[in-house]
Amino acid sequence: MSPPRGGTPTTPYTTYPGATSADSLFPNGWNPGNWFAPNLQPTQNPLGKSNRVVYAPRLRHTWLVGGQSDRQMQSHDTDFSLPFSFPDFLISNQPLFVIPSFSLHLWQGPSNNPPELPSKAYSFFVDSSWFSDPNRVVGLELGVRTGFFSDFQTFNSQSFRILGQGLVRLRVTPQTTIKAGAVYLDRLDLKLLPAAGLFWEPDDQARFDLFFPKPKISQYWTSIGDYDLWWYMAGEYGGGSWTVERIAMPPVTDNEYSDQIDVNDVRLILGMEWGSEPELRLRRRRGFLEVGWVTGREVLYRKDPSESFKMNDTLMIRAGILR
Repeated sequence: MSPPRGGTPTTPYTTYPGATSADSLFPNGWNPGNWFAPNLQPTQNPLGKSNRVVYAPRLRHTWLVGGQSDRQMQSHDTDFSLPFSFPDFLISNQPLFVIPSFSLHLWQGPSNNPPELPSKAYSFFVDSSWFSDPNRVVGLELGVRTGFFSDFQTFNSQSFRILGQGLVRLRVTPQTTIKAGAVYLDRLDLKLLPAAGLFWEPDDQARFDLFFPKPKISQYWTSIGDYDLWWYMAGEYGGGSWTVERIAMPPVTDNEYSDQIDVNDVRLILGMEWGSEPELRLRRRRGFLEVGWVTGREVLYRKDPSESFKMNDTLMIRAGILR
């Protein structure tokens, strides 16, 4: 297997291109015998500093395969976003990213199950994220999502939701970073989720993101034309929460009423991603294709939790174009 373009055995490789090896607790690695060895030369950011404000649109589609079962549901999720950035935000030398996004969720099933689901729902939100200088030993990673999540038939205080993430970053060696914090999901039965893990890049052909709740292990595969291809294994906590309009079941009169539902699941993923070598070194990609197994599926209702139900495991197929 040949190394990705731009990488040679003599080129120092760090988790954050542009940092010197001294920008970590142990600049020469874990071995105490090497702590006093000469420092490596800095690796420059291969893309350089960018003052770009508007980026190309992103498109992603996720299909959860369904069947003719009272414990099965098929779904199609189409996500569209248009990223913006504000370079050197508040004189931090780092950009603030703002990403308006729109998602269409189409649901079919489960059959013969009284707690009905609407045929569709929508998510309209804005993601904002800011990372402190990644070349420092200690840093912060902050993100906030605000938006409306509804079937557009119901709008109430639960339709507008604020989600977020806050992480503290500690760069231990040039190849190793530790992160810890929390993710605020604002689901019916899961509000706050701890987040922590280890990010390790032993060389320019492998990455180990041993991070909960979204682990990922990636490996360089091959190069085609101007693009490098990587394969990966990953996991994530999927689903979401929406306000929907429902119809009261007998013996109650046929009045419509508002409710909130959670669709929760856990996804185990095998995928392939591609992009230029400099982009992939900065964890940016042009596109991806994934297959996965979805387990732990459930639908929860706010007003009558007894109507909540679980669904069978299923197959996921997902693809996206990000630039």
